[in-house]
Amino acid sequence: ESGVDQWQEGYPNREALAADIEAGRGWLFECVDNGEIAGYECVAMTPEVCYREIDGAWLTEGDNYAVVHRAMTADKYRGTRLARDMFSLAFDLAAGLGKASVRVDTHRDNRAMNRLASEKLGFTYCGEVDVSLMDPGHDSRRNAYEKLV
Repeated sequence: ESGVDQWQEGYPNREALAADIEAGRGWLFECVDNGEIAGYECVAMTPEVCYREIDGAWLTEGDNYAVVHRAMTADKYRGTRLARDMFSLAFDLAAGLGKASVRVDTHRDNRAMNRLASEKLGFTYCGEVDVSLMDPGHDSRRNAYEKLV
């Protein structure tokens, strides 16, 4: 809808989210007042293959990091603290499992996510990664961020 060449052709779909949840890395956020689905994120504790090479430099070396993927909020809940709360959960989970940091990537044209990461959540811009293994056929360069936990 925002004209960004990311998450096209039905991705992420229900099957991808269900697989995340079944694997214990998918988190669904519901509104306590009405039970509506308000947001979703995947918090993976395993290294991301696409992060092995970066045009830039990560803050940490090695594989001791968590990754946030597929973070999204329903239109109705945009502009609330929901996204910050979702990432706060990711930071707490990563720290609790002894991870040194949390990493995230987003399309360079995704202004909302770039702003959220760099200005509101305290991530450091580290460079660009190529996610063509995960998103073939599209603009696969992503801005890469890391935050120490």
